[in-house]
Amino acid sequence: MNKVALALGCLALAFTSVPAPAGIINAIVWDFNPSGLNKAVKTPIVTPSGKTKYVKTNTLTTHGSATGLNPLDATTPLVTVSGFNANTTAHTLFQKKMGKSERGLGLTGTKNSELTLTKKGTLIANYLLVDMTAPLALKWEDLVVSIKMDSVGANSKTDQEKFDVWGSDSPSSFGTKLISASATNGSFVTIPMDGDHYNKYYFVTTAAQGKGHSSDNVLLQAVKIEGTNPVPEPVTMGVLALGAPLALRRKRR
Repeated sequence: MNKVALALGCLALAFTSVPAPAGIINAIVWDFNPSGLNKAVKTPIVTPSGKTKYVKTNTLTTHGSATGLNPLDATTPLVTVSGFNANTTAHTLFQKKMGKSERGLGLTGTKNSELTLTKKGTLIANYLLVDMTAPLALKWEDLVVSIKMDSVGANSKTDQEKFDVWGSDSPSSFGTKLISASATNGSFVTIPMDGDHYNKYYFVTTAAQGKGHSSDNVLLQAVKIEGTNPVPEPVTMGVLALGAPLALRRKRR
């Protein structure tokens, strides 16, 4: 009788589905000047004598957080930003903070330490490359990637500062232009990428954009990803449903 009761109980459970937890909404922000510094980016190196010294660098690697600000979450993927001149030579990064609101990542030795254009204001003089390989490897569903630029439209003489964003699967190519001449300042702008997991554009390039205004310059402040964890399949008692008739047959025998 115990076996029969168990089999019947299993059969009843077979028609009961345990709902799977809904996908958890996630958001991670990588801010590239969370402490509001105003100096060139430096990295530690150990000299042959064993001493540690800090040297200027064209790369910045950082974890993110829910807001992008400190304290950073060490469990989040790392994002690396690299600075370059238009001829692809390395350019030292500069974390800039000016006034109450202007904050972000630019370059040393440029106008206002920001991303700039050539003297005629029609060509890119330098750019920043953001390696998003690790965040995109999370394979979140319904993924949205966005970018925040700062110091846009702040030029009192022209008030026409804008920025462009490209996406590529290679660090050596700008790839496809995804955002053209955006004038959005201090707010996230969605990057229209290809595919559910944006697997075509792991590298994002940002640069100033202008139409003859050589004084236009902008900063990169942050990037963000939003999405949901894959939802586990509903937990059903299908296995028990198959096992119940077998238990009944054995009881009859």
